Amino acid sequence: MTRSQRARHGRRQVGLALAGATVAVLAAAPVSSASAAPQNAPQDSAAVHLFNPNSGLCLNVAGYSQDPSAHGEIWNCVNQNAESWQLRSDGTIYNPNSGLCLNTPGYGSSPSTHTEIWACNGNPAEQWQLRSDGTIYNPNSGLCLNVSGYGTSPSSWTELWFCNGNYAEKWIQFTPPQ
Repeated sequence: MTRSQRARHGRRQVGLALAGATVAVLAAAPVSSASAAPQNAPQDSAAVHLFNPNSGLCLNVAGYSQDPSAHGEIWNCVNQNAESWQLRSDGTIYNPNSGLCLNTPGYGSSPSTHTEIWACNGNPAEQWQLRSDGTIYNPNSGLCLNVSGYGTSPSSWTELWFCNGNYAEKWIQFTPPQ
């Protein structure tokens, strides 16, 4: 199967899963007029995919890499290991394929700092909070995980950016079909 065919097949499979995930997210969302407060999971999650509805793509490790400093990007949701993430109770977002965590290089805390995978060591650059509004917040920087330039194409990098509610910083977690 070609990469293009895998992508189309994966999008069909993920479509049904996303419909269910969207309903689950909406049903589980707290009903409140309060602003989006951080919502850390009380325990480690099973591996999930993080879908960006603006692009229709998933958070992925570039080139399916397992190497430290490989950058985060969005890619077709094709149920590959590089797009599997575990939301850990210690605040890290762990990629089981690489054994590394989503991170910002050099403890980056400026807008436009790109994301990468790096050794999980609990440093502030790899701390994330899933918020009820669908954003993923990095307390070290005070910024959110965002698709660079509001990108909608595969290979668009992910970065830190101001938490302003735009769709480039919204993420829906879902368990892919088996």
